[in-house]
Amino acid sequence: MSTTYQGYSFSGGMLVLLGDGILWAIIGLYCDQIVPSEFGIAKPWNFLCKCGGGRRQGWAGSESQRDTLLGQNDIGDKDVTNFEKIDDNLKK
Repeated sequence: MSTTYQGYSFSGGMLVLLGDGILWAIIGLYCDQIVPSEFGIAKPWNFLCKCGGGRRQGWAGSESQRDTLLGQNDIGDKDVTNFEKIDDNLKK
């Protein structure tokens, strides 16, 4: 459609709407990464600018950070009385 109205065309408006949708999608995906939620760990606001140190780091970062988050470094310090006993049928 090449019809113009006061210097604006329909196809130009559709391109602006498409660009606007892409921009808001990028902003939404970025905010989804930095806002803390109950599922996962929020990244720092400048995570896009941080250098990976030659390798790609996952959600937990280094292995020591991952072990700390998973509690593998201090398993002996946990109070085991807070856990339910495992049924014998489930063990089999």
